[in-house]
Amino acid sequence: MPTGLIHTILDNAYEKSKTKPKRKNKKLIFVLPKVFGVIGWISFIPGLLILIYGLIDYNKENIGTQFGLFGLFGGLGLLLICLRRVMRIVVSNKGITKTSMIGTKKYIDWREIRSVKYKKVAQELVIKSQNKKIRCNLYLVGFYGLVEIIEKKTKITKTDMNIPTEIITQHNTVYKT
Repeated sequence: MPTGLIHTILDNAYEKSKTKPKRKNKKLIFVLPKVFGVIGWISFIPGLLILIYGLIDYNKENIGTQFGLFGLFGGLGLLLICLRRVMRIVVSNKGITKTSMIGTKKYIDWREIRSVKYKKVAQELVIKSQNKKIRCNLYLVGFYGLVEIIEKKTKITKTDMNIPTEIITQHNTVYKT
């Protein structure tokens, strides 16, 4: 049951990766689909309830387990919520910027990009300059458009990026920056 649910959720997120990203002020904004935030809240709330129950009905023998369960469920939930709400990739005519889930930003100018490689196990595109690295998850809304833009701006082909053939053939949409 849980693996089927996870598979369904990831399939939904994967389908969103084939849609268009948000557009704002001539920039494209790539974010994770809403399902990541929903799953985050579904995980965080039970973890929080376990913690509250443990503090109300305090028992020395159970408090460690309750903190552990809160850490597991609440931590996973907060991670997913932050990934959905804060983490984003912004593409402009000048370059690409990634805001991490804790709010730090990395910017790489299109001319500075040295390599772009798809990591199949991590399911992410890794964009490198001489001293910076930006990771773009396969589940980003508009991921295929991001690949097309990178290919156009850097002249690095999908084959050079090591993107599997099944990903290349599943979707072919070009978005303007």
